[in-house]
Amino acid sequence: MNLRGRTREQIELLLANESRAELLDRIFSLVTKFGDYFVRAENSIAVPASGVNAWRDSFRVPPKL
Repeated sequence: MNLRGRTREQIELLLANESRAELLDRIFSLVTKFGDYFVRAENSIAVPASGVNAWRDSFRVPPKL
């Protein structure tokens, strides 16, 4: 189930029939996905490497073959 881009109300409707165990499994899978982080200093915001790569990819222009 893809919840990306959904409103709170849409997510509530999609998850209404899920059991507690299924919801816990879903939460666990979301919070354990994070990999390497980039942090410039201790007081800066940590950003997942996947987020940095996605941001960089948004600027990438593929070469014409």
